[in-house]
Amino acid sequence: MAERAIREIKLRMAIFLDIQQQPLTKWRNNLETVVNIINQKKPQYKSVDQMLTAFFTQNPTLIPQSMTQFYKFNIGDIVRINAFPNQRRNLGFKYSLNIGKTYR
Repeated sequence: MAERAIREIKLRMAIFLDIQQQPLTKWRNNLETVVNIINQKKPQYKSVDQMLTAFFTQNPTLIPQSMTQFYKFNIGDIVRINAFPNQRRNLGFKYSLNIGKTYR
């Protein structure tokens, strides 16, 4: 998760500095601006209780499957599911649209 956040900050910083026509060495001067840009769409909570309540009361992401089949996986297995882009974004784990290799 931390790697994803760092990657997003680096990408947004590079875009921001390119738009401002500044060299990449000026990233420290613009860090607060970029973090504010990233956080502007996230909800603001007044307390930790509100944040925890919002987190634990949200609807879980459901992976589509039929009742006739139950899937059992082992650690390291590659799993393919049919999901819409918004369902994939809500998954709590890393996903890829690239075809993977099966290791057996």
